[in-house]
Amino acid sequence: MLKGAYPFDIKDGRLVYQPRKSRFYEFCLLITLAKDITTGEYTQLPRSFERICAVLVRTYLGKHAKAIHVGAPRDDVVGKTFQQAMESVQKETGEWIWDPEQGMPVDTSVGGDEGVDFIVWADAMDARRGHLFVLGQCACGNDWPNKFNDLDLERLKKWMRPLSHVTPVRSFTTPFQMSEGMLRDAQRLAGLVFDRARLAILAHDGLTDPEYEKWEKKLPALCDLVLRPGAETKKPKVKKKRVKKSGIRKRKTKS
Repeated sequence: MLKGAYPFDIKDGRLVYQPRKSRFYEFCLLITLAKDITTGEYTQLPRSFERICAVLVRTYLGKHAKAIHVGAPRDDVVGKTFQQAMESVQKETGEWIWDPEQGMPVDTSVGGDEGVDFIVWADAMDARRGHLFVLGQCACGNDWPNKFNDLDLERLKKWMRPLSHVTPVRSFTTPFQMSEGMLRDAQRLAGLVFDRARLAILAHDGLTDPEYEKWEKKLPALCDLVLRPGAETKKPKVKKKRVKKSGIRKRKTKS
Protein backbone atom coordinates (compact mmCIF):
# COMPACT_ATOMS: atom_id res chain seq x y z
CA MET A 1 0.00 0.00 0.00
CA LEU A 2 2.85 2.40 0.78
CA LYS A 3 4.76 1.84 -2.48
CA GLY A 4 8.22 1.58 -0.93
CA ALA A 5 7.63 4.27 1.70
CA TYR A 6 7.08 1.80 4.57
CA PRO A 7 10.30 1.51 6.61
CA PHE A 8 9.71 -1.99 7.98
CA ASP A 9 10.12 -5.45 6.45
CA ILE A 10 9.27 -8.90 7.73
CA LYS A 11 12.29 -11.21 7.88
CA ASP A 12 12.30 -14.64 9.51
CA GLY A 13 9.02 -13.83 11.19
CA ARG A 14 10.34 -10.58 12.70
CA LEU A 15 9.57 -6.94 11.92
CA VAL A 16 12.86 -5.36 10.84
CA TYR A 17 13.45 -1.62 10.51
CA GLN A 18 14.67 -0.61 7.04
CA PRO A 19 15.15 3.18 6.91
CA ARG A 20 13.83 5.01 3.87
CA LYS A 21 15.50 8.17 2.65
CA SER A 22 12.45 10.39 3.14
CA ARG A 23 12.24 9.53 6.90
CA PHE A 24 8.74 11.01 6.93
CA TYR A 25 6.91 7.85 7.98
CA GLU A 26 9.17 7.64 11.03
CA PHE A 27 8.62 11.33 11.78
CA CYS A 28 4.83 10.88 11.75
CA LEU A 29 5.02 7.74 13.88
CA LEU A 30 7.16 9.48 16.49
CA ILE A 31 4.78 12.46 16.68
CA THR A 32 1.99 10.06 17.62
CA LEU A 33 4.21 8.52 20.32
CA ALA A 34 5.50 11.78 21.80
CA LYS A 35 4.04 12.45 25.22
CA ASP A 36 4.29 16.22 24.75
CA ILE A 37 3.87 18.27 21.57
CA THR A 38 2.62 21.52 23.11
CA THR A 39 5.45 22.84 25.29
CA GLY A 40 9.09 23.86 24.89
CA GLU A 41 11.13 22.38 22.07
CA TYR A 42 8.47 19.72 21.45
CA THR A 43 6.31 22.34 19.73
CA GLN A 44 8.73 21.93 16.81
CA LEU A 45 7.02 18.62 16.00
CA PRO A 46 3.51 19.89 15.06
CA ARG A 47 4.85 23.16 13.65
CA SER A 48 7.25 21.34 11.34
CA PHE A 49 4.52 18.85 10.42
CA GLU A 50 2.26 21.68 9.22
CA ARG A 51 4.94 23.22 7.04
CA ILE A 52 6.02 19.89 5.54
CA CYS A 53 2.40 18.99 4.77
CA ALA A 54 2.07 22.24 2.82
CA VAL A 55 5.03 21.13 0.68
CA LEU A 56 3.71 17.58 0.21
CA VAL A 57 0.18 18.61 -0.75
CA ARG A 58 1.71 21.07 -3.21
CA THR A 59 3.57 18.19 -4.88
CA TYR A 60 0.27 16.28 -4.97
CA LEU A 61 -1.29 19.05 -7.08
CA GLY A 62 1.52 19.01 -9.63
CA LYS A 63 4.19 21.26 -11.07
CA HIS A 64 1.98 24.34 -11.42
CA ALA A 65 1.01 24.30 -7.72
CA LYS A 66 2.20 26.71 -5.03
CA ALA A 67 1.81 26.75 -1.25
CA ILE A 68 1.93 29.07 1.73
CA HIS A 69 1.79 28.21 5.44
CA VAL A 70 -0.66 30.48 7.28
CA GLY A 71 -1.30 28.60 10.54
CA ALA A 72 -0.52 30.22 13.86
CA PRO A 73 2.22 30.73 14.88
CA ARG A 74 3.33 31.90 11.44
CA ASP A 75 6.64 32.93 9.97
CA ASP A 76 7.08 36.70 10.19
CA VAL A 77 7.35 37.02 6.40
CA VAL A 78 3.75 35.76 6.10
CA GLY A 79 2.37 38.03 8.84
CA LYS A 80 1.82 37.96 12.56
CA THR A 81 -1.95 38.45 12.37
CA PHE A 82 -4.58 36.49 10.51
CA GLN A 83 -5.36 39.53 8.39
CA GLN A 84 -1.71 39.94 7.38
CA ALA A 85 -1.50 36.25 6.49
CA MET A 86 -4.56 36.44 4.26
CA GLU A 87 -3.27 39.61 2.63
CA SER A 88 -0.08 37.66 1.80
CA VAL A 89 -2.26 35.06 0.09
CA GLN A 90 -4.07 37.83 -1.81
CA LYS A 91 -0.76 39.24 -3.08
CA GLU A 92 0.26 35.80 -4.33
CA THR A 93 -3.04 34.83 -5.95
CA GLY A 94 -5.12 37.94 -6.62
CA GLU A 95 -7.95 36.27 -4.68
CA TRP A 96 -8.93 36.03 -1.00
CA ILE A 97 -9.83 39.72 -0.76
CA TRP A 98 -9.88 40.95 2.84
CA ASP A 99 -13.31 42.56 3.14
CA PRO A 100 -14.99 41.78 6.49
CA GLU A 101 -18.76 41.65 6.49
CA GLN A 102 -20.79 44.35 8.22
CA GLY A 103 -20.23 44.35 11.96
CA MET A 104 -16.77 42.79 11.77
CA PRO A 105 -13.66 44.93 12.38
CA VAL A 106 -11.93 46.06 9.17
CA ASP A 107 -8.48 46.19 10.78
CA THR A 108 -7.89 43.40 13.23
CA SER A 109 -5.02 42.19 15.35
CA VAL A 110 -6.53 38.72 15.69
CA GLY A 111 -3.64 36.26 15.71
CA GLY A 112 -5.45 32.96 15.08
CA ASP A 113 -5.92 31.12 11.81
CA GLU A 114 -9.64 30.15 11.70
CA GLY A 115 -8.63 26.50 11.31
CA VAL A 116 -6.49 27.01 8.18
CA ASP A 117 -2.89 25.83 8.57
CA PHE A 118 -1.82 26.06 4.93
CA ILE A 119 -3.17 27.00 1.52
CA VAL A 120 -2.09 25.25 -1.67
CA TRP A 121 -3.26 26.27 -5.11
CA ALA A 122 -2.94 24.98 -8.64
CA ASP A 123 -1.96 28.02 -10.64
CA ALA A 124 -4.34 28.92 -13.47
CA MET A 125 -1.23 29.43 -15.68
CA ASP A 126 -2.41 32.71 -17.17
CA ALA A 127 -2.96 36.17 -15.73
CA ARG A 128 -6.64 35.52 -14.98
CA ARG A 129 -8.08 34.54 -11.63
CA GLY A 130 -9.67 31.21 -10.91
CA HIS A 131 -7.08 29.06 -9.17
CA LEU A 132 -7.96 25.74 -7.57
CA PHE A 133 -7.33 26.10 -3.83
CA VAL A 134 -6.82 23.37 -1.25
CA LEU A 135 -7.13 24.55 2.36
CA GLY A 136 -5.22 22.40 4.80
CA GLN A 137 -5.93 21.65 8.43
CA CYS A 138 -3.43 19.66 10.49
CA ALA A 139 -4.18 17.65 13.64
CA CYS A 140 -1.33 16.05 15.60
CA GLY A 141 -2.89 15.53 19.05
CA ASN A 142 -4.80 12.54 20.38
CA ASP A 143 -8.05 14.45 19.80
CA TRP A 144 -7.55 14.43 16.01
CA PRO A 145 -10.79 12.46 15.34
CA ASN A 146 -12.70 15.43 16.80
CA LYS A 147 -11.14 17.93 14.39
CA PHE A 148 -12.82 16.97 11.13
CA ASN A 149 -15.18 19.96 11.17
CA ASP A 150 -12.76 22.59 12.46
CA LEU A 151 -12.07 24.04 9.01
CA ASP A 152 -15.34 25.74 8.06
CA LEU A 153 -15.63 27.82 4.87
CA GLU A 154 -18.53 29.79 6.34
CA ARG A 155 -16.29 31.06 9.13
CA LEU A 156 -13.82 32.34 6.54
CA LYS A 157 -16.47 34.11 4.50
CA LYS A 158 -17.05 36.66 7.25
CA TRP A 159 -13.52 37.98 6.65
CA MET A 160 -13.05 37.65 2.88
CA ARG A 161 -15.52 38.36 0.13
CA PRO A 162 -15.18 36.42 -2.03
CA LEU A 163 -12.86 33.69 -0.76
CA SER A 164 -11.94 32.59 -4.27
CA HIS A 165 -13.57 32.30 -7.68
CA VAL A 166 -13.56 28.50 -7.50
CA THR A 167 -14.92 26.94 -4.32
CA PRO A 168 -11.92 25.75 -2.24
CA VAL A 169 -11.34 22.11 -1.42
CA ARG A 170 -10.89 21.35 2.27
CA SER A 171 -8.20 18.91 3.35
CA PHE A 172 -7.21 17.22 6.59
CA THR A 173 -3.73 15.98 7.45
CA THR A 174 -2.64 13.92 10.44
CA PRO A 175 0.42 11.86 11.41
CA PHE A 176 -1.91 9.11 12.61
CA GLN A 177 -2.91 6.12 10.48
CA MET A 178 -6.59 5.71 9.63
CA SER A 179 -8.52 2.51 9.15
CA GLU A 180 -10.69 2.15 6.05
CA GLY A 181 -13.84 2.94 8.02
CA MET A 182 -12.32 5.97 9.73
CA LEU A 183 -10.97 7.22 6.39
CA ARG A 184 -14.45 7.11 4.82
CA ASP A 185 -15.97 9.04 7.72
CA ALA A 186 -13.15 11.58 7.72
CA GLN A 187 -13.54 12.23 3.99
CA ARG A 188 -17.28 12.83 4.41
CA LEU A 189 -16.66 15.41 7.13
CA ALA A 190 -13.24 16.92 6.40
CA GLY A 191 -12.79 16.65 2.64
CA LEU A 192 -9.54 15.43 1.11
CA VAL A 193 -7.67 13.35 3.71
CA PHE A 194 -3.95 12.68 4.04
CA ASP A 195 -3.08 10.32 6.87
CA ARG A 196 0.36 8.88 7.68
CA ALA A 197 0.32 6.41 4.80
CA ARG A 198 -0.64 8.93 2.13
CA LEU A 199 1.79 11.56 3.40
CA ALA A 200 4.62 9.02 3.52
CA ILE A 201 3.98 8.11 -0.13
CA LEU A 202 4.05 11.79 -1.13
CA ALA A 203 7.33 12.25 0.76
CA HIS A 204 8.81 9.15 -0.86
CA ASP A 205 7.79 10.39 -4.32
CA GLY A 206 8.88 13.97 -3.61
CA LEU A 207 12.47 13.33 -2.59
CA THR A 208 13.79 15.46 -5.45
CA ASP A 209 11.61 18.46 -4.58
CA PRO A 210 13.96 21.27 -3.41
CA GLU A 211 11.67 22.38 -0.58
CA TYR A 212 11.21 18.85 0.73
CA GLU A 213 14.97 18.22 0.50
CA LYS A 214 15.49 21.07 2.99
CA TRP A 215 13.04 19.48 5.43
CA GLU A 216 14.39 15.98 4.88
CA LYS A 217 17.73 17.15 6.28
CA LYS A 218 16.01 18.44 9.43
CA LEU A 219 13.98 15.29 10.14
CA PRO A 220 16.69 13.32 12.01
CA ALA A 221 17.04 16.10 14.60
CA LEU A 222 13.24 16.36 14.96
CA CYS A 223 12.96 12.59 15.43
CA ASP A 224 15.68 12.72 18.09
CA LEU A 225 13.41 14.90 20.23
CA VAL A 226 11.39 11.73 20.85
CA LEU A 227 14.09 9.06 20.47
CA ARG A 228 16.80 10.54 22.68
CA PRO A 229 17.44 8.99 26.11
CA GLY A 230 15.12 10.41 28.74
CA ALA A 231 12.39 11.44 26.28
CA GLU A 232 8.98 10.28 27.42
CA THR A 233 6.67 8.47 25.03
CA LYS A 234 3.08 7.38 25.37
CA LYS A 235 2.62 3.94 26.81
CA PRO A 236 0.41 1.68 24.69
CA LYS A 237 -2.88 0.87 26.33
CA VAL A 238 -3.27 -2.80 27.14
CA LYS A 239 -6.84 -4.01 27.25
CA LYS A 240 -7.56 -6.30 30.15
CA LYS A 241 -9.48 -9.41 29.30
CA ARG A 242 -12.64 -9.86 31.27
CA VAL A 243 -13.20 -13.30 32.71
CA LYS A 244 -16.81 -14.27 32.21
CA LYS A 245 -18.53 -15.93 35.09
CA SER A 246 -20.16 -19.20 34.27
CA GLY A 247 -23.35 -18.30 36.06
CA ILE A 248 -23.53 -21.76 37.66
CA ARG A 249 -24.17 -21.59 41.33
CA LYS A 250 -22.75 -24.20 43.59
CA ARG A 251 -25.38 -26.00 45.54
CA LYS A 252 -24.99 -26.10 49.24
CA THR A 253 -24.67 -29.64 50.46
CA LYS A 254 -26.70 -30.64 53.45
CA SER A 255 -24.65 -31.81 56.35
